[in-house]
Amino acid sequence: MLEFIKPAVNSPSTGVLGIMHVRNEMLRMEGVLDHHRRLGVEEFLVVDNGSTDGTREYLEAQPDVNLFFSEQPYSQGKYGLDATNALLNRHGEGRWCLTIDADEYFVYPHCENKRLPLFVKYLERQGAEAVLTILLDMYSARSIAETEPEPGRSLWQVCPHFDGDPYSCSKADLFPFVQIVGGPRRRVFWDRGSSVPPPTVNKVPLVKWRKGYRYASSTHFLKPGPARLAEVSGALLHFKFLSDFHHRAAHEAERQEHFHGAREYKKYIEKLAETPSLSLFYEGSRKYNKSTDLVQVGLIQNSPAWSFFL
Repeated sequence: MLEFIKPAVNSPSTGVLGIMHVRNEMLRMEGVLDHHRRLGVEEFLVVDNGSTDGTREYLEAQPDVNLFFSEQPYSQGKYGLDATNALLNRHGEGRWCLTIDADEYFVYPHCENKRLPLFVKYLERQGAEAVLTILLDMYSARSIAETEPEPGRSLWQVCPHFDGDPYSCSKADLFPFVQIVGGPRRRVFWDRGSSVPPPTVNKVPLVKWRKGYRYASSTHFLKPGPARLAEVSGALLHFKFLSDFHHRAAHEAERQEHFHGAREYKKYIEKLAETPSLSLFYEGSRKYNKSTDLVQVGLIQNSPAWSFFL
C-alpha cells in the first residue's frame, strides 16, 4: 500500500511526468532530478521504499516532487512495479510519462538544444506513443572504487565512457518485441558459458500512458503494447558504477530483494572479490560528449524530420 507523504507545490495537468521508485539514492538524487528538470520534466511522482540515507528528507523538500512511501519489501511488490504501475494508471493517463531509476539519465538526439516538450510534440505529430531506449552503462577510466561524484559536475562528465559494441538483439514476446543485451556488464561480469543470462539493456521509459498499461520486468517491457513505436530512439545513461558500487552490490546480494534472489548482484561481488580494483575501461571504450556520439555509432536513431522539427 502506498502512503501519500506530500504533494508538489504546483501540479500541472499537462507536460511530461517523471516517475521513480527509490531507496537510499542520496548520492544520485540531486543529479537525476536536475538533469530531467533541464530536459523539461515539470513534475515528479516518487515512491520512497524505506530510505535511511536522507533520500526521503531530501525529496520532501523538493517543490516539484509528489512523494509517496511504500514499506512493502521490494521483491513482494514485483520489484517496485506494483507501486509504479499503480501511480501511472492513477495519475498518468493521457500524459507522456518518463519512468526512470535514480541512476538513469534520459537522452535522445538533439536533447542538448531540443527539450522534452518539443520532443513529445514531435512524437504526437508522428503518431508515436512510445520511445525505445538502450540502457547504456557508463563508467570512468579509473577503477570503480575510485570513481567519486564531483560537486558541480554531471555524472556523465565523471563517467563519460561506454561500450560502443558488441550488442545483440533478439525477438521478444512483449512490447517493444526486442531484447538487447551487451555492454560492460556482459563483457566483464558474465562468462560466455554462464547459465544466467546477462542483463537486458532495452527499456521503454517514455510512453503516452493509457490506463491499463503495465510495465513488466522493470521498464524493459510493456503490456499491452502501444500501437506505434517512435522511429527516433534514445538512451538511458546508466550510472551504476560509482564508488558506492562495492557496498551496494554486497548489501543487495545479502538482502536478496532483487530479481531471482539478487543473482545479478551476487555475480558482481564474485568478480569484485577477485579484482577489488576492477575498472571497466578498455581499449574499445568510447567517450560520450553529446547525443550525436550515440547516433554516430548506431546506438540511438535520429530522423531528418526530428532534426528539422521546430
